[in-house]
Amino acid sequence: MPRESFRAFSPEVEALAQAWSANAVTAEQWKHEGYFLGESVAVKVSLGALMGVIKPGRKKFDRICRAAHEKIASDLAFELHLPVPPVILLDLGELKDINRERYVAVSAFPFAQPSSWAQASAAFSDEHTTETSQVMSAMLGFETWVSCNDRKDAHVLAYLPAPDQPLQLAFIDYAFSMSQVWKVENDPAGRTGAYLPVQRDDDALRTMLDRISQFDDGKIDTIVSRIPAEYLPAEKKTLIVANLQSRKQRLHTLFGLQ
Repeated sequence: MPRESFRAFSPEVEALAQAWSANAVTAEQWKHEGYFLGESVAVKVSLGALMGVIKPGRKKFDRICRAAHEKIASDLAFELHLPVPPVILLDLGELKDINRERYVAVSAFPFAQPSSWAQASAAFSDEHTTETSQVMSAMLGFETWVSCNDRKDAHVLAYLPAPDQPLQLAFIDYAFSMSQVWKVENDPAGRTGAYLPVQRDDDALRTMLDRISQFDDGKIDTIVSRIPAEYLPAEKKTLIVANLQSRKQRLHTLFGLQ
C-alpha cells in the first residue's frame, strides 16, 4: 500500500503548518534573535516559544521572488504530506536599514535541535538510512516539479532524539525554484538530481509522482494567486501556475517511471 505521509514533524509543528497553510501573510510581531551566517544573512526570530528564520535577510536586486517561492513550496508540500517546514509571509514595514528586505518569509524551526543531514547521518541505523531513501526519493519528485535544482545535503535537516528513535527530516531553502528557473509557460526544465548518498526508492518516488499528477489545478491556482503582488508580480503568478499545472503530467516521463 502506498505510503500516506513522508512527514515526521511534531503535533505542534503540524498544527502550525495547518494554520499557516490556510493563510498567505501574518501580521504577528516577531522578536529579533540574531543572524545566521550565509549568503542571505537570514534573521533568527521568535514568537513566544516558537522559533523561526526570516528569509531573505539581505535585500537583493535580482528580482528573484525568494519569499514567495518559499511559501508556495511549503504549502504545496503540506498538501502532499512532504517534510518542508511551515512558512508564512511577513511585511516588516519600513526599515531603517536599506540593506534589509521588507517583504520576507518566516520559516518555522521544524525541530528544537536540528542538525544537518551530514552531521546526523553518522549515527543512522539501517532503518534510518532506509527512511532517508524513501523520503529523499519522494522529495526528488517534488523538487523536480517545482524545478528546485540548487540542492545539496545542507538543505536537509535531521533530528534523531536517540539512536533507537524514529528519524525526522526537513527539507529547506526553495528560493531558487519556480519563476527563478522558468522563463516561459511549459518550460522544458528537466529533473532534479539526487544529492544525498542513498539509493533511490522507486516505489516512494512513484507514489509521489502519482500524487502530484492528481494535484487539483484549482488548489494550485489558490496557493499561488493569493500571494500579494509585493512578493510575487502578476506575470510571475501566471508563469508559476501554468508550469505547475503542465509539469505535473510530465514527471513520470522525466524519471522514466510510466
